Amino acid sequence: MNSPVRNLSRRGPPIPDDGLSVTITANGVTLRPVDDLPLIRDADLRARVTGRTATVTIGQAGIDTPAGRKLNLSDIVFEVPDMAPKPSPAKVRFKIDGPVPAVAEILASDRLNEFTGNLLDPNTTKGNVSAQVTLGMPIKRELTKTDTTYGINADLTAFSGEKMVMNQKLEAATLKVMANNQGYQVKGDVKINGQAASLDYRKSNDGDADVRLLATLDDAGRARLGYDLGPAVSGAIPIKLIGKIGSGDRESKFGIEADLTGLKLDNMLPGWAKQPGKAGRAVFNVVQKQQSTRLEDIVIDGSGAQIKGAVEIDQNGDLVSANFPTYAPSEGDKTSLKAERGPDGVLRVTMRGDVFDGRGFLKSAISGKETDPKSKTKSIDFDIDVKLGAVAGFFGEAVRSLDTKVSRRNGTIRSFTLSGKLGRDTPLNGDMRGRGQGQGRDVIYIETNDAGAFFRFNDIYAKMTGGQLALAMDPPAADSRPKEGLINVRDFSIKGEASLDRVAAGGPGASQGGISFSRLRAEFTRQNGQLTIREGVVKGPSIGATIEGSIDYPANQVRMSGTFVPMYGLNNMFGQIPIVGLFLGGGSNEGLIGVTYEVVGTPGQPVLRVNPISAMAPGVLRKIFEFGTGKQNNPVEFPNSPGNN
Repeated sequence: MNSPVRNLSRRGPPIPDDGLSVTITANGVTLRPVDDLPLIRDADLRARVTGRTATVTIGQAGIDTPAGRKLNLSDIVFEVPDMAPKPSPAKVRFKIDGPVPAVAEILASDRLNEFTGNLLDPNTTKGNVSAQVTLGMPIKRELTKTDTTYGINADLTAFSGEKMVMNQKLEAATLKVMANNQGYQVKGDVKINGQAASLDYRKSNDGDADVRLLATLDDAGRARLGYDLGPAVSGAIPIKLIGKIGSGDRESKFGIEADLTGLKLDNMLPGWAKQPGKAGRAVFNVVQKQQSTRLEDIVIDGSGAQIKGAVEIDQNGDLVSANFPTYAPSEGDKTSLKAERGPDGVLRVTMRGDVFDGRGFLKSAISGKETDPKSKTKSIDFDIDVKLGAVAGFFGEAVRSLDTKVSRRNGTIRSFTLSGKLGRDTPLNGDMRGRGQGQGRDVIYIETNDAGAFFRFNDIYAKMTGGQLALAMDPPAADSRPKEGLINVRDFSIKGEASLDRVAAGGPGASQGGISFSRLRAEFTRQNGQLTIREGVVKGPSIGATIEGSIDYPANQVRMSGTFVPMYGLNNMFGQIPIVGLFLGGGSNEGLIGVTYEVVGTPGQPVLRVNPISAMAPGVLRKIFEFGTGKQNNPVEFPNSPGNN
């Protein structure tokens, strides 16, 4: 010491910098740098004090948290560059290494949580951290939040934390975290509940969090994040999310842009179907409120689609309302769509417009795909009201002046009405009718006097002309039991089917206008996307046929078989005699001379194969040569219903 005595008093002038020199060397030191924080143990301490400065360095030390977790400290420097001002400013810097839960425990302590805001939960985080920490504070007994400045630059490895991003688990092989008095930033390649993403998350201490997220969501990824849309959406979708996460009672708002090119869409919205590879883009804003989430300013375009509107869902993910003033899932559509859930929980859907391409919807409906058992849509009660000027179908056919209403309660269709015009203004009508004779639930009944136009419209068969159609079938229901049906068509003709023309050449009923038939009848069952046909028979003066088998729409496969019977009216006479018919005719719908056949392939390109040997073998002998392709081992009896005559 070399200083005037008056400078040594607390109230005296400052000691000159060269008026004092203190050097301390110590090992095995235990110290508490700040009240209410864990002790630093086993420190190798070096201290130097001058008249105006103080510097303390520690090369290595350790910390034991109250829960027994351990941290390593190194390169600790505590310095007071000028002790003359009161309170004197101090600076601290050090490096810390150890498990993330240990750091989280210290940050969550009563002493620091005011500054750090409980960034990490020590009980739900894992991983290791290496961080460089700097602090600035005055030398006084009581520190406040405004007194202290800090900066943290941390690298996390093998990290995981529960409910960290959008209430989902966050994982990262490496993660960069930077924090200071203004806020903190988390950046890196992460997994959010198992879904890979690139994350940039910034949170200010007195404002909302800014988040930027890039990810590609496949089917499994959407399911992990709770956005499983079932079979209506399949494929990978790149998304970009930029927005703010509100704190307190403030709203969260995100802008989302999605590239739909790689997706296959199957009536995610009515009539919206798209194959992978076709361009598509969706842009919308997500506004999260306490009671609901709104998707605002929705714009979907690409490959002819143009959809604009807004959607609101509640806390359970159930639809509250949807409004699409512009609803054109296909090029040329001119429609609007609106849905709103009433106080009674019933979703009321209204669709209006001039023109709508119904082919995508028809293809999905005819395939009979079952709803995912986990899907909430199975239990939704709804009332649907559709009025459209024209609905385009397949082969250039359209239903004009369509007016249909459907109501469902508890998973069961309770009411159904349909009216419109097919072909050359031929009425098309549908409703719900009883099976008769007290045989259970009502069935959907559809009838028209232009069966050919009906089949073409629905992409069932293109070469039928005319015909009186009566179709009865079980309505869709929430249960997974088979849905049965019966179809009857009378007085129609087939034109342009070369194989039939050859068989019926020269026979009665054959002409340039086609081959006439008096009746077609078949029973069918729909279940899990498979249409099974049994007891099918076609009758006419020139030719008849039997058919049974199945169309598996999910597998895109057709397997049918039956018998062609030339000169049906005369030839089948033997089949009507009970015992004689078994040996000569082969059955009540088969003739003395018949040719067995099978149809295999895909619904779009079926292949007909005929067994010519069977034409020489009457009755029961022909059974030996029959194809087994479409045989049904366990036929289901269909109860009597309208048209079952």
